[in-house]
Order: sequence, then C-alpha cells, then structure tokens
Amino acid sequence: MSQTPRLPRWILSLLLLALLVTACGDAGNTGTSIPGSDPSTTSTTDAGAPTPDEEAEAAATDYLAEARAADGYLPTQVVLDLFAALYGPVPGADPNRLPAVRSHDGTLAARNILRVWDELTPEQQGAVAGYLDLPPGPQAQSSAPNGALAAYRPSVLAQSGTSELEASVTALALSSAEQIKANMGGRPLNLPIRVIVQDDLGTVTRDDGTVVNVAGDTLPVDIDGVTTCRMRFRTDEVASDSTLPSTVAHEVFHCFQFDAGDALSWQDWIVEGQAEWVGARIGGTNRTTDGFFQDWIGGHTRTVFAHDYPAAGLYWALEQAGIDPWGVLPAMWGVGNVEALAATGLAPGEVMQWLATTDVHANESPLLDLAPFWQLGSPDVPPARLRNQQSASPDNPFERDTSLQAYSRGSWILDLEGDIAEILIDAPIGALQFEGKDHTPFEGAFAGTFCLREEGCTCDPAEPPLPEGSDTLALAVAAETGGAVSVKVEMTEFGGEGFADGRWAGEITATPIFVTSSGGQGEGNPLISAFELTAEEGRVTGGAYMVAMELSTQLFAGGGAQGFGTISGTISGCAFSPRLIPTTFTFEGTVEIAGQEQAVTFVIPLGGAGTGTIQVAGQELPINIDFPAEGGNIGNPYRMWQFATRGREAVSGTLDNAPFLAFMRAVDLTVNDVIMEFSATRIG
Repeated sequence: MSQTPRLPRWILSLLLLALLVTACGDAGNTGTSIPGSDPSTTSTTDAGAPTPDEEAEAAATDYLAEARAADGYLPTQVVLDLFAALYGPVPGADPNRLPAVRSHDGTLAARNILRVWDELTPEQQGAVAGYLDLPPGPQAQSSAPNGALAAYRPSVLAQSGTSELEASVTALALSSAEQIKANMGGRPLNLPIRVIVQDDLGTVTRDDGTVVNVAGDTLPVDIDGVTTCRMRFRTDEVASDSTLPSTVAHEVFHCFQFDAGDALSWQDWIVEGQAEWVGARIGGTNRTTDGFFQDWIGGHTRTVFAHDYPAAGLYWALEQAGIDPWGVLPAMWGVGNVEALAATGLAPGEVMQWLATTDVHANESPLLDLAPFWQLGSPDVPPARLRNQQSASPDNPFERDTSLQAYSRGSWILDLEGDIAEILIDAPIGALQFEGKDHTPFEGAFAGTFCLREEGCTCDPAEPPLPEGSDTLALAVAAETGGAVSVKVEMTEFGGEGFADGRWAGEITATPIFVTSSGGQGEGNPLISAFELTAEEGRVTGGAYMVAMELSTQLFAGGGAQGFGTISGTISGCAFSPRLIPTTFTFEGTVEIAGQEQAVTFVIPLGGAGTGTIQVAGQELPINIDFPAEGGNIGNPYRMWQFATRGREAVSGTLDNAPFLAFMRAVDLTVNDVIMEFSATRIG
C-alpha cells in the first residue's frame, strides 16, 4: 500500500510566500532595554529611602556582580583588590579600584583569596596569611579533610570562647546549628564551632577617607588535628549588631558547607546565596537582607551566576514553585552552575521562568489578581520596593528590543489604555497574564490579540470572539543560553470609519517578496489581486478575494520549483477592518526532482490540517498538510487595514505587515519588509 506523501519543504516555502500577502485576514484569537533599566517604576512598599551606607553597599554589589565571570567566580585581581580593601595592604592589590566596600564581605573575600592561593606570589601569600591568622606560604593549605587550613596562632584560639560576648555568640551559633540540622532532615554538623571575638580583624582607610573595618569571617581551620569551623567577629559588630541572629545563622551555614567538602572552591552565588537565605530563615530578615533582595530584583538582567548574597532570592522563588529549599541545598554543592539549577528538581528553563514571573511579587501592595506564578508568598520574603511599571496606549505602544544574558530574566507590569491589545513577543522563555485572566507560559515566539471591552470586539455574531484581556498585563521573559528578546504591545480602539455601506470592488498589490530559510530561498512576484465585498450597517455581510503570484524557490541542497500560485478566500468582519480568510491554495508549475524537471500542480485547503491533491508528471496523489490554523490567525484584525483616504465612493491605504513577519519568525523564516497597498471603489 502506498503512503500518502507529506508536504515537501519547497511546497511549504511556496505556501508561506503566498500567505505573506493573504494570511493577514483571519487575525489572532490565540493565545529592550531589558527591564530594570526602564525609567518608569512604582513603589510597592514604603520601605524608606536607602541610607548612604546602603547605597554604597549596592554599588559594591553591582561592581562585584559585573566583575564576576559567567561561571560564577571573581577574577584573581578583583579578589586581591577586595581582600586588600577589607583587611589591609597586599602587594599588587589596589583597594581603591572598588567603588565601595561591604564590611561583611570577610568570608567572601577570604574564601576567594584561598581559592586562588596558587596564583599568589609568596609575598602576597604571606600578607594574606597574617590577616587570616594562618601560616605563611604553601603550608596554609593543609591536607586535612574538608579543605581545612592549618592554625597559625593557637594561643589566640585557646583563649576563644572565654569572654561573655564569645560565650553568647557561641550559644547562638550552636542553637542555629541545631535548627539547620532539623530543617535539613537531621543532617549533622561534624565540625566543632570555635567563636573568636576580636577588637580588630582588619582596618582600611580608602582614598576617599572612608574607613572599612571588616566585620568577620568564617573558615575551616585544622586545630591540633581537628577540623574546626572558626568564626571570627569584630567586637563592636557583635556588641551593637541588631541583625546578629541572622548573621550568625548565615555563618553557621558556612560551617555546614565546609563540612561537606571544599566549599572554598564553590561558586559565590551558591555559597553566599544559600547562606543568606538560611540566615534570613533562621535569624529573621532585616534591612541588610532587604537590600540584597532589592539587588536581586534590580539585577535580573544579569546571569543568576553573577550574584552572591542576592541569590537568596532564588530560594524564595523555589518555595513558590513548591520546592523545599532545605531539601535541595546540599545537592547544589560542588557541581557546575547549570547542574546546580537542575539539582533543584526543576529543569533549568523552569527555574528561570519562575524567577522571571515571581519578580512581579503580585501579592504586595498594590495587590494584583495574578496566578501564584507571579507571587512570592513566603512570610519571610523581604518587601520589594519597586515594581517595573510601564504603559501602552494607541498613541504609545510598548516596545523592547534587546538581548538577554544566559540565565537572566526580566518582567514588566503594563497599564493598558484602549480596546484591543496586540502582543508580539520573541523570547527564549516567557509568560504573560492579564489581571484576572489565565496564566500563559510560552517558549519562542508568541503572538496574540485580546479584547479588553466587556461587550466584546466582534461585528459579526458568527465570528469567533477574541480572548478576553484586562487593563493590567504582566509580562516576563527569561533565557537559558541567552538570546534576542523582542516585546511589542500595541493598543487600538474598536470602531472607526472604513468601507461605507454598499458593494465595493478593489485591488491588493504588494512589492516583491524574498524568503530565506535554513534549507533554501524563495522569491514571489505578486500580481494585481482582486477583491469584492458588501458592507451593511458597519459589518461585511459577504465578500471574496483571490491573490495571484509568480513563485520560485531554490533549495540549497539542489532542486526547486517555479510557477504560478493563487490563494482564494472569503471576507467578513467589521467594515472598518475586514478579515481576509484564506480557504484554498493552488499552484501550477514545474519542480526539479533528482535533476529532472517535472510538471506539478496541487490544490490544498487552508486553515488547519487537510488533504489536497498533487499532480506530478501526470500522476495524481493525495497530499496531507499540517498547516497550523493560527498561521492565518496572527495580528490585530482591527489594525490590519490602515486607511489613508476614506470616502463614500473610494478608499485606499496599506495593509499591516507586522503579523506576516511574526508568522515568518514563528516558522524560522526570514523575509524582507514587504509593502502591501489596497484601493477600492463603491460599485453599488
């Protein structure tokens, strides 16, 4: 039994060429600067203006995030500069290269300087060892388990835990360790904790006169053959720090990380992001955590892997997705960045979509009626100060064209003015939701047209209605491997002048069309195409059209086709912007098969899967075509006909080409900017 042939690529190319002129009719009922740099935002919480210290910390966070490579690590020179900016002079380091310094970066700086230890000169190693109370030279890196470091000043360690402050912090640390153990399913901490409180761990005066006193650090240290988690705190930091419970819990979680392996070599976004989330969960959130969360929301244009403490936001998003962070934290240790995301139990692309949508924090004031995908419902999530609020109206569409870094994201909330919203998005990963309507995730291109009028947006009761929208729209985009992002939201009003009542006859003309795909290229030379319609009381009660085109295609692998194609269809809808609904595509010409030219004709129904007939070299066969119905359902039907002149006896103008270009992108084709024009006169 012979099989029904599938539609060859060259026939699809011809079909798309013809549709470029005609598929504008039955329009869509489906369905940058990157956010963060948008100038218009609105406050969602009265958290107070950032203090100068908080602004300086934000500048330091930005600097380190920009310096951190896409693999999650700081370059060696930045590590040297950071360490010297906290502890004191180090040969070859310039602490003033950093625009600002975070005093609590001790563990971050110490971990990283030991990570690049082998790249340091003996002089640099000696300086670092002195600040960290470690032996100078290579012996600082011992062969002890867990990457522990040899103790340099046992006399200092022997005296630790004896002061009232040290005893108090030690008790808090042990309590935090028990809570972490319980939350991690009974995972024990095998390292003893040694707390040291000193008056000075490092003081640096910068060129601008600011004085930086490092707040403390935590490292695994080998003391008399026992791997110990040494936690050092500056005296005044401990005595006056109202955030001490969360700070200590943060540092204790580093002990759990060190207990699991060589955490000195792990990525900052994992080590510090996890510890910051644990500190907030055990010790409570505070203004410092709040600042990092603002950095997380505002830093979404960066790859996730460029963050450190702000990456705590990842774990609140995981909670919203139904993932228990406590259960996945260890699985993220000691693996690559993408593998760490996959260890959460979600595919990396799913993680990125959750990160993009939860940035909207719809459950904050002013509340938005959006699905849980757009919220962060955990009670300990810090309030987000800003929401990326934008707008779109008939006179001012919303447009963003840019590219996303790998594993970055962005989101907007749009206030819409008008009756009909046409949405065209091209992004690796995305989602959208009108307030009070359904959540819609997507990958790649999205095109849809939505009605915001309660009474609907159709002129003919027999027409399928446009999906409902509302005057508030949430949009989110994200990327795994990076890529271009294009977002466009255009608003139009329903109604207007168009074809007056009566019978009309007209023509549609178009400039030549050139299409390229991965497999070949094609050219179409449109001929003058005729249409007729009858308008009564503002709607089209009947009409038909036919488009004619000379077509040719050439496949890169050899072969091709040329001939004459037509599309015929019906016309309906509103008189101010009729719908052209293609019904049948025919072609008559020749095709080159295996180096031989053969005569070919075929007839194919449009608007969905169907069966047509094809004749090659005199033999007639049925042919199946899986043509998506939405191929003729892209664009705003009420913006398709753009009238340049309107009159009771004659009209003229252009047809919108944006839907055609969107359809081409959706099927991985490129096309030139085609100009389509129409003119008509009333004949009765």
